[in-house]
Amino acid sequence: MIVRCRITYCLTIIDKSMIFKTSLLFSLLLLFPSLQFAQSTEAETYAQTASEYMKKGEYRDAAKYYKKAHKEDKKNDEYRYQLALAYYRNSKFDDAIEYLQSIIQQSQEKIEYYRLLANAYDLNGDYSQSIKILQRALKQYPTEAELYFDWGVIEWIREKPEAALDKWEQGIKIDPNHADNYYWAAKVYATSNEPLWTLLYGEMFMNVERNGGDRFNEIAKLVLDTYLRVANDTLAEPEILLQRTQNNPFEKGHYQLQEMLAKNKTPNESHTNSIEAVIEYRKQFLELWQQNFDGKYPTPLYTYHQQLTESGHFEAYNYWLFNQANIRDYNIWMQTLEGKKGFQNFMSWYLTHPIRIHTQSYLVRTEYLE
Repeated sequence: MIVRCRITYCLTIIDKSMIFKTSLLFSLLLLFPSLQFAQSTEAETYAQTASEYMKKGEYRDAAKYYKKAHKEDKKNDEYRYQLALAYYRNSKFDDAIEYLQSIIQQSQEKIEYYRLLANAYDLNGDYSQSIKILQRALKQYPTEAELYFDWGVIEWIREKPEAALDKWEQGIKIDPNHADNYYWAAKVYATSNEPLWTLLYGEMFMNVERNGGDRFNEIAKLVLDTYLRVANDTLAEPEILLQRTQNNPFEKGHYQLQEMLAKNKTPNESHTNSIEAVIEYRKQFLELWQQNFDGKYPTPLYTYHQQLTESGHFEAYNYWLFNQANIRDYNIWMQTLEGKKGFQNFMSWYLTHPIRIHTQSYLVRTEYLE
């Protein structure tokens, strides 16, 4: 079941324990932190007072003083933007829309203005207008992957998972080093009839957002669990049935090799549940892929796997990926001399050998359609 959210941009899937949310507001605050104003004019004094109220979460008072600042200095777009942001935080979306529209119509069109305006329309229930704003923004900023991310979120809220995935995948193609689109695509595919893309997008995400953190650990567990389910043929019934009409030989190649590995699996392998089991499965898969499909469907991820294998770091790389997903197995491996030394060597190597992805070398589903 897909549930709508009325707070900020929110994606929610009910899938036993899988519930996830995202906030455009948070990313906007990173891009546009609370302003610090020098005490030199009356307008700046009002703005400084408003900024202090914003920090304390007192948005009504913040709006009151930003409005005074704007009245004193009508040419200052930052005052209008901060006023709109205060209204937005106070769920006064009509007021936020009014001021953001005036900024866009009368002055420089910044991507932050567009994103907040689209989000305000979305939370006001006007999805079509929100999409129009993003379309307009993309004319000004065609290479900004976060605009495709925002558009995908709106499609998700409108209960259109295929459209949401399409936008996120467009964002990956535009900027393959932008993490958000991989993150949400991997999560949605996990509950669909195409979990293969959870494995691929999830690992790409971890290599892009490689400094760890809650999102990294969440996706690591999701990818590890999905690999174990694929290897043991225990995938759950999908909640999202994607209706694909195009032929994708890249996917078919994966399914063919997965079936081959399942047939060749020995009985004592069927109940393994560890990082080591996934490493062995991935080694076997990579060998078969290189023999059968590598020349036909090159991908930076499998090229990187081959580089890791040739450098002797593939095992350590996998323990790095999944260490928080299965701490017990990671700790057992690290207690061995091979594990401790191997991990140290890998981390030194990895600092200068990250995966190489760019606009001419990326991994996205739509590039393999026929």
